[in-house]
Amino acid sequence: MPEFPCTIRESTLKYRAWGAPYEHSRLVDHHNGFAAYFESGDELVGVLTLNAADDYRRADQLVRSHTPMTV
Repeated sequence: MPEFPCTIRESTLKYRAWGAPYEHSRLVDHHNGFAAYFESGDELVGVLTLNAADDYRRADQLVRSHTPMTV
């Protein structure tokens, strides 16, 4: 499964996704970053985070296991 991490100074951008189409997305805004979740039906198919390591770790497990996401 594709993954793309990028660190520039204090900021870390991470992306993990199956490359499948998604039906909708959710954005969680953090003070110094964000987490964007991409869903198809009730399945999480991708995640993009900026300075949100905990959100990325949780979503990464859900994407890999094809588990529905509950927020």
